[in-house]
Amino acid sequence: MKNVKDVVLQCHNALLKEKGINKISSPDMDMTRENGIDSLGIVSLVLEIEEELGVELDSVLAMIRKSKKIAEFIEVIENAIG
Repeated sequence: MKNVKDVVLQCHNALLKEKGINKISSPDMDMTRENGIDSLGIVSLVLEIEEELGVELDSVLAMIRKSKKIAEFIEVIENAIG
C-alpha cells in the first residue's frame, strides 16, 4: 500500500499548484483557505486521496473537516484505513 503521508502531501501540493499558491505542503501546515483548504479544496483533496489510495473516506469526513493541521489530516486517514 502507498504511504499515506506521501500521498496526502503530493495531493495537497497539486492542489496548491492548481490554486496558484506558491507553497510546499508539510505536516505542520495549517488547513486553511490560505493553504488551499476551503470547502471545495477539501472535497477535491479527499477525492484525489481516495483515488490514489483506493479507499473510501466517507466515514471519517467529519473528522477530516475538524483537522487543523495536515498532520492531523494524515493521522485521521491512517487510522481510518488501518
